[in-house]
Amino acid sequence: MRLKLNGAIRLQPLSLEQVYDYLDAAGERLTVLRTTLEVDDGLQSLARTPLTLGIMVLAYRDWAVELPLNPAHFLDYAAERVFLQKVGGGYIFIHRLLLEYFAEMEIHDP
Repeated sequence: MRLKLNGAIRLQPLSLEQVYDYLDAAGERLTVLRTTLEVDDGLQSLARTPLTLGIMVLAYRDWAVELPLNPAHFLDYAAERVFLQKVGGGYIFIHRLLLEYFAEMEIHDP
């Protein structure tokens, strides 16, 4: 089917119900992402954007733990999933929304 559009279209944000329905349909493969979204309002907001939700799904797919135990491994994993881009000896965010989200996070000392 081909749509004939004579102008711009605007994608509306997903509802949280739509986000959770999508994650539930994937089953156990996205359990960690769902659990993380349930406790993080900032990530919930990002997940309502279809592009960002897609990036999250790629980044979290098949994770069995909530936090990366080896930061270097996590960064390589995120780059393989197109969450980050490896540049020289460092990494950059693919999407500006993700950069802004992490830049605004409060750091809690253990």
